[in-house]
Parts: sequence; C-alpha cells; structure tokens
Amino acid sequence: MDYQSVEGIGRRRTALTLLIDMPELGQLSREQAACLAGLAPLDHDSGTHKGLRRIGGGRTSV
Repeated sequence: MDYQSVEGIGRRRTALTLLIDMPELGQLSREQAACLAGLAPLDHDSGTHKGLRRIGGGRTSV
C-alpha cells in the first residue's frame, strides 16, 4: 500500500508507525486493520443487554 494514496496519512510519524508496527497491513481488510490498530468500535453486549460501543484493544504501539 502506498502511504501517499491514503488521505490524512502523513509521510513521517503516522506512515512509519503503520509500516513498522503493522507489517501485515497490505493483507488485511479495513475492518481488520482498524481492530488491529485499536480504532474499531467494539460492542459490550451480553444476552439481552445492549452495552455501549467503545474503542479499545489493538496494538498499543500503534
């Protein structure tokens, strides 16, 4: 993936962090990459209880 083709991704810190800490980036879907980076909203449901969606998990280095 060419980091310059993604809008909002800077050449230095963001792009280098993604390339170094997520080497499998080109093989993942958008949803999988968001989960791996800790940016995907995760549900907190149990049975009939509907919890809030929160962002969490992922790799702490990203």
